[in-house]
Formats: sequence, structure tokens, C-alpha cells
Amino acid sequence: MLGLYPYANTAFAKLLAQVLKLSTEISPIQSFDSKDLETCLRKEGRMFIGSTVIKDPATAKLGSLILHNCLTRAVCPPPHGKPQTGTLILVASEDMVADPKISKHLEAAISYVGGRTETLFSGVYVRRNVPGLIAILCMNGIERGR
Repeated sequence: MLGLYPYANTAFAKLLAQVLKLSTEISPIQSFDSKDLETCLRKEGRMFIGSTVIKDPATAKLGSLILHNCLTRAVCPPPHGKPQTGTLILVASEDMVADPKISKHLEAAISYVGGRTETLFSGVYVRRNVPGLIAILCMNGIERGR
């Protein structure tokens, strides 16, 4: 128990730091910018943040896999109801974004996750040497007391 809260706080802070960092960067594909970030953070209510790494993003159920993994592996309790805003940030390799099949799956995943929030903001960033598709999911404006 003694290490649980410090671990959860550190994990939350690291994920939030990544979101803040990426919101300052321009993506050649799709950027999640500071205005998007501001809109999300202004929502009243609880915030959820989670992440996952998908080793094989060529799966047809990529959106479902991202959402499930982020919700079940997070240090935050999962949201109940429909959050006011959501943010899905994807970090992919050059090979992933160059593959038309995977690109379609990325678009479908953004759409799938977007259907679980009132408004979804998203960004797709390209990095070398990533261990798979990295997904960071934030949800804001979650009802308190649940």
C-alpha cells in the first residue's frame, strides 16, 4: 500500500507530461495542439488518462483494443458515462504510417474511440524506434461521484 499512491501519481504525471509535450509539437499527419488541450482541460469534472502499446497495429479491431487496454491498464478508475471530451494521441513508426492498411486502422481507431466521447481531439505523431503503436487516451469532463 505504501508504494501504490506514489506509483499512481508518478504514472499519471508522466502520461500528462507526454500529452503536454506532444501538444507543443507539429505533426505532418494530425496535430493535437494547445487549443485542443485547453478545451479539454477546461471541462469540469474528473479526468482519466491511460496508455497502451499495441505490438501489431494491423488488427481490424484496433480501436476496441486501444480503448480496452487504456481503460483496464490505467492507474485511474475508468470513466462512467460519456466524457465531455476525449483525446487520443497515437505515436507510430514511419513504417506504420506509410502502410495503407495500418493507416486505415488508425483512422478507424480514432473514429471508434471518438464515439465514446462527446468530442474527440486526436493527434498522430511519427517517431523512430517505437516498440509498437503507442496510444495515450485522456477523457475529461467525467461526472464526479462515480
